[in-house]
Amino acid sequence: MRETHLHALPADREAPGPPERLQRVVGVSHVRQVATDAGILVLAMAAVALSAELADVRQTPIGWSAAFILVSLLALAANGAYESRFNVQFLEDLRAVIGATAVAAMGITFVRVMISDAPEIASQEVRAWMFAATYLAAGRAGARLVQATGRRHGVGAATTLIFGAGLVGHRVAARLQER
Repeated sequence: MRETHLHALPADREAPGPPERLQRVVGVSHVRQVATDAGILVLAMAAVALSAELADVRQTPIGWSAAFILVSLLALAANGAYESRFNVQFLEDLRAVIGATAVAAMGITFVRVMISDAPEIASQEVRAWMFAATYLAAGRAGARLVQATGRRHGVGAATTLIFGAGLVGHRVAARLQER
């Protein structure tokens, strides 16, 4: 049988907050996450530009690459990729990344085709989409691994008070510790 320890606090004293190491949030804040995604997208567009000659495709103008980055970040934000979530799943991130970068590629392609009749526009934007989706997916996977490792070591965890020391209370405690 497991023991449960309850400690009463005097009415005039506030409950202590979680220890310092538990107050930190695992991973990156929303602003840092947007900045990280922007950095990853810049690297992806650099890879697109550097590999254009190998793919026998003309280099995408830098303005359109910047527009692709901006539209991708806006699509990710509109899709809720930067909102707080209780349970972090990589497949949710993958869906958001593929969808947002596809929307960016389609939107930029549409605008470029409307103002120009260059034959390489579609191939340039498909390459940008593939590089951006791959780089962002890899970056998000790495971030989730770091976050999961941190959570296993108690970083970013919050203290939880469970009322009841019976079977249900122990089951709830076990499930919370699994996460």
